[in-house]
Amino acid sequence: MRVSIDDVAERAGVSTATVSRALRGLPKVNAVTRQRVLAVAQELGYVPSPSATRLATGRTKTVGVLVPFIDRWYFAHALEGIDQELRERGYNLLLFSLGGYLHGQQRLFTEQIGP
Repeated sequence: MRVSIDDVAERAGVSTATVSRALRGLPKVNAVTRQRVLAVAQELGYVPSPSATRLATGRTKTVGVLVPFIDRWYFAHALEGIDQELRERGYNLLLFSLGGYLHGQQRLFTEQIGP
């Protein structure tokens, strides 16, 4: 069973926000409380969720790439190289294909993702 931040908070007798601040070393956490949270987290074997960490820090480590086609040799090879470089650096690739602007893809992209 995976230990959650809620489990740590409950056992330490503090809020999840306090657990988050204590584990990330942020200010406004009493030294005694921080030590208790760290001890409980270690005792329970708590490991922060990567997706929750990305949400808390606002850093998704995701790079979006927009291509007109994905089924063309050039774009397929370019995407493979981009993906490899991103993975080596701990980033994710988010791919948007316009499909040659077929079926209103240009409008859909600009309405959902655009400016």
